[in-house]
Parts: sequence; C-alpha cells; structure tokens
Amino acid sequence: MTEFIEFTDNYNDQSTERGFQWEFYCERCGNGYRSKFRPSATGLATEVLDVAGGVLGGIFGTAAQVGDRVHSAAWERAHDEAFTKAIGEVKGYFVQCPRCNEWVCCQRCWNDSRGLCFDCAPNVAVEAAAAQAEAITEQATEEVRGRQYDVKDYVA
Repeated sequence: MTEFIEFTDNYNDQSTERGFQWEFYCERCGNGYRSKFRPSATGLATEVLDVAGGVLGGIFGTAAQVGDRVHSAAWERAHDEAFTKAIGEVKGYFVQCPRCNEWVCCQRCWNDSRGLCFDCAPNVAVEAAAAQAEAITEQATEEVRGRQYDVKDYVA
C-alpha cells in the first residue's frame, strides 16, 4: 500500500527524465530545502535506446518505443519511491502547526516553547523589541516634525 504524504502545497517537483528531486518550502517564510538528486535508471536506459534507435534504427528503434511504454510505468514507480525518500530527508526540518495547520520550518518559524508557529504564538521578546524600535522611530519622527525652523538660521 502507498504511504500517505503529509505535505500539501509546500513542495515543487524538480524531477526530469534523468532523475528525481524536490524542493520543500516553509508556508510561513518561504525558505526551503532541496532533496538530494536521485538518478533515474529507467530514464537513462530510455535515453540510451533513443540514441541507438536514432543512429541505428531497426530493432533499436522498436526497442526504444517499447522502452518508452515500460519506462512510463517504471518511471512513475521510481518517482513515487524517490518522493517518499525525499520526504524522509526533509521532514525533520518542518513541523505542522496544530492551530493553523501550516507546515513551517523549525529553524525560523516554529515557537518550540509554545508548540505553535510564530504566527499563532509570536516570540514575546522579538515582538517587544520590534515595538520598542518602532516607538523610538515614531518618537524621533514626531520630534523632527515638531521643530520650527527659521529660514534665517540657514542663510549665510
């Protein structure tokens, strides 16, 4: 039976005929991780048959056509297996927030002490520092706006 895949929309399939690779993204910050490239044995075999069929024709051309049909089913199975391995590679870098259900990266977007993502449980120290910086900036802006400048002070 096929294993269920927990990831929803936070990945991009970069696979080609030559092999398999995926990029997985944090749904909060957009940072991500790329799985290892895994060569496709069926893709390489089909490529060899295609080249031989193009150069030599005849039996190799027929073999290439049969190879394409076999390749499709075999490639899909290999693709699914490689995807399962790719998920295993990156799964430890993400966690699903139980409140909003977003898959977020553990490194930047997960509040480990609260067990929620930073959107659902912001880091209090970071938010306080940001509010303080905003207040200082606002105070300085108001101070500059409040000053009355006399043109005579700037004329030499």
